[in-house]
Amino acid sequence: MARRAKKKSANRASATKAAAPLRFDAVVERGHKGCAFVLPLAPGTRAAPRGRWFVRGTVAGARFEGEVGLRWGRYFMGVDDESLRALGLSEGDTARVTMRRRAANELDPPKMPRVPGVRLVAR
Repeated sequence: MARRAKKKSANRASATKAAAPLRFDAVVERGHKGCAFVLPLAPGTRAAPRGRWFVRGTVAGARFEGEVGLRWGRYFMGVDDESLRALGLSEGDTARVTMRRRAANELDPPKMPRVPGVRLVAR
């Protein structure tokens, strides 16, 4: 029985670790479809169906929900010019991002958008 207790606690520890938010600095880069936050790491080991990662968190202190895309071996979240202005950011700036995985909701398009991105949400 002692082995089972140890195994359960190890599983709980790994579940807690997996749920921890990711924290990193992301650079705003301009591409041929607008600006995006380029992530310096993968958003997780397993993607949701159709290779989609739904996330929520904060960027530059503002709450957001969005989706992480993968193109050319780089993970990114598109951001429109209006959101950049609201965040006080522009191309080349670095923003502090905290995010964690979330389930898809009614605001997420049913199909992968051309540019997966962020939407700012009210507090």
